[in-house]
Amino acid sequence: MILVALDEVVETVGCLVARAGGEGPQADEFSQALVWADAVGRDTHGLWRLPAYLRRLLAGSVACPAEILTVTGAASGCSVVDGGNGLGHAVATEAMRRAIASAKRNGIAAVAVRNSNHF
Repeated sequence: MILVALDEVVETVGCLVARAGGEGPQADEFSQALVWADAVGRDTHGLWRLPAYLRRLLAGSVACPAEILTVTGAASGCSVVDGGNGLGHAVATEAMRRAIASAKRNGIAAVAVRNSNHF
């Protein structure tokens, strides 16, 4: 058995993503999310999916970085985020950040995501 530190796996995934055209904080969040999924036993959302994501990046069918925009928002704390066809893990992370900020302001929040990919 060969054991590899999680941070080394994240770094390797990040290098592969960069070689496929992904870059910046969204690529880092994506790499961390894939490794985390495997580390906690959620294999269906982990590294086995990496080849498909890399093919999509290489083909230009997914954006990284993507422009993630709030397209609708209400004082009630409900909003819709457009993921800009980005990597789903990074889009979901940003949507959660926005939901947390909205909940802090409003006491509650709901954020829907559109134009994203699997996460």
